[in-house]
Amino acid sequence: MYVCNGSARSDYATASRGVPQGSVLAPLLFNLYFSDVTNCFPSRDVILYADDTAIICSSSDLLTTRELLQANLRNLEKFLSSKMMKLNASKTYYMLFCAPAALANTTLKSDIGEVKSTYSFKYLGVHLDSDLSFEIHCNHLISKVKSQCYMLLRYPRKRNWQERRVLFYAHIYPLFLYAIECYMHCSVLLRERLERVYRKCGKIVLGESCLSDSSVYAKLETLPLRLLFQLRGATLMFRIVRLNQIRTFSDYFVSNTASNRRALDLLLPRLPSERYRKSFRYWGAKLWNSIPGHIRSARSVTAFESSYECHLKGKINCCTSDAYNLYDFI
Repeated sequence: MYVCNGSARSDYATASRGVPQGSVLAPLLFNLYFSDVTNCFPSRDVILYADDTAIICSSSDLLTTRELLQANLRNLEKFLSSKMMKLNASKTYYMLFCAPAALANTTLKSDIGEVKSTYSFKYLGVHLDSDLSFEIHCNHLISKVKSQCYMLLRYPRKRNWQERRVLFYAHIYPLFLYAIECYMHCSVLLRERLERVYRKCGKIVLGESCLSDSSVYAKLETLPLRLLFQLRGATLMFRIVRLNQIRTFSDYFVSNTASNRRALDLLLPRLPSERYRKSFRYWGAKLWNSIPGHIRSARSVTAFESSYECHLKGKINCCTSDAYNLYDFI
């Protein structure tokens, strides 16, 4: 390898390990080198995204779960050693998703130090907490959006509002859209705050604070967060159920063969507890069953999204309250 700066070029040097940080080939070379890490785990419960790796273990017993985590950590270290790599214990954490009373402030042992437990962790831009309340993520999102609103407020009022709309879709809308399928499972109070902040952004863009909620959405050509959640979730379900594009979830949903009314309906799983409503197995199937049959029969993602979005825009007047049940799909 060598470094080139304009017409100047360094001497050649041999890279015995690692890849040059920031180079175009670095992500591809790393993935080729590291991707067989999945063979270390019998259940293959591992999620890879570039150099971010998450190992998932589950059990009904807390002690057994911790033992599984410790065993997987040992397997990972053996793999890294075979690749002449080391685990960075200072950047490695484990988190237990369970009732707060069951949380234990313990550590996992590794060859180079201790891996500590944490209550919350940011993974791929989403702040996860151990009780999946998404409170930290929502508060962070609201704070980030408010800082972007300052940009809109400083934009000259005499300019065309459509220019502010371009700024809204470039800087604010993507913040709300990213991971909306996850963070909308927060508390009712947090969803109320999110909806209010979202509408406030729209009124700043339009420069009219007295507009009705439905008028704000109509002029911005967007949907309330509640319906955006439905649209994104429904698109995900379409790719799973109709197109079979996401094999990870292929076993999550079963067709309801006993339903003579709609052949495309899915079987709703039994609810062992109220918390199970947040499970994708449950709300994904319920959302899919709420979609009109002619829309579900679309042949492409584009056609499905377009048809379902038009359907939801006709339901905006039904979304007058911010205190809603997320799983009462419209």
